[in-house]
Amino acid sequence: MQAPGLGVWRSSIPGVDIFRYRKQVANLEAPGSYRALVRFRWLDGSGKVIARTTRRTRTCKQPDLRPDLTVSTVTAQPASDGRARYTVLVRNEGRTPTSVFTVGFAVGDQTQPTQSVQSLVPGEGRLLSFAGPRCNRTNPVRVTVDPDLAVDEADETNNTRTVVCPL
Repeated sequence: MQAPGLGVWRSSIPGVDIFRYRKQVANLEAPGSYRALVRFRWLDGSGKVIARTTRRTRTCKQPDLRPDLTVSTVTAQPASDGRARYTVLVRNEGRTPTSVFTVGFAVGDQTQPTQSVQSLVPGEGRLLSFAGPRCNRTNPVRVTVDPDLAVDEADETNNTRTVVCPL
């Protein structure tokens, strides 16, 4: 990858023992890992190259800055008439706030109404309460955060969690 302003030779003042040069590189794609290749050359008084060497910098990692929604915990309490009250903790494990998103909930193949979450800042969690039929061994609970893919996330593969009946 080329970076603007790099690739230009910089010269020290004649007689300088140590030449230091600092260059900030911005707008690198994330996530990613980057290293710079630095080429040195020494010139004699007439400008002829008398020595060369190449060095690589340490790796600089650019983290993924997007939000990352997850289903943290699912608990349940029995209610009347064969129903249950489920509590779901959803979290933003990413590095930036989310926009509005929905959370889907199902017991077995019985989908319940979704709930909307306004926003979550990084590290924040929100408890949601769902009412639905009682789960059992053959009808587990399934929670999906952002089923409509409204939030551009760092990891979309961890948005659904299926748990054995917590009753």
